[in-house]
Amino acid sequence: MLTRNGLICFAKQCLKLNKMHVRNMSGAGLVDIMAGGLKDDEVPRLSVRGYGEGCFQVNETHVQGSIFLLPHTYYIWEGVDKYEDITKDSLMLFPLIYPTIEVLFLGVGDHMNQRPDPALIRYFKQKGIIVEVSNTANAAATFNVLNGEGRNVAAALLALGPQESSRSDDGKGIGMIGESGQPKIGKKGKIT
Repeated sequence: MLTRNGLICFAKQCLKLNKMHVRNMSGAGLVDIMAGGLKDDEVPRLSVRGYGEGCFQVNETHVQGSIFLLPHTYYIWEGVDKYEDITKDSLMLFPLIYPTIEVLFLGVGDHMNQRPDPALIRYFKQKGIIVEVSNTANAAATFNVLNGEGRNVAAALLALGPQESSRSDDGKGIGMIGESGQPKIGKKGKIT
């Protein structure tokens, strides 16, 4: 059984080829994705509760930067700041996860200006993973719904830039994702 730190070391070695770094930010002692890990009901499932300029709120934690989400844990996705940075190598953690992820939701910012690389989609399909590409808000909301249902899903979400983030009238807001899955606007730090 791998501990959280063991998996992080393994992931860092794999991602070193792409000069990326992954940091686990979960409070769990064991990573849920390994066989023999903690029982599903012992670790809360993740939910993206909000997003803003360069950040997300995952459960009750404010996270800076782009992120990888798994059912019970998340990682900061360093080295990927824009759509063009998303490659097979930048997503290489997902095919290594056991049990296999059913669906990977890829959030590519505020707008989908380009179609995803067909080779990337084929690669994940060969690994048994469906890739759904959409804007970051919709990818996060869909992840929330399916993860809340207990499905084995993941998300890779690009953080929104200054011109892309949802804002309240005072310009300091953070976009919220409500129970309906639709983005809501609230004041920074306040969950509505």
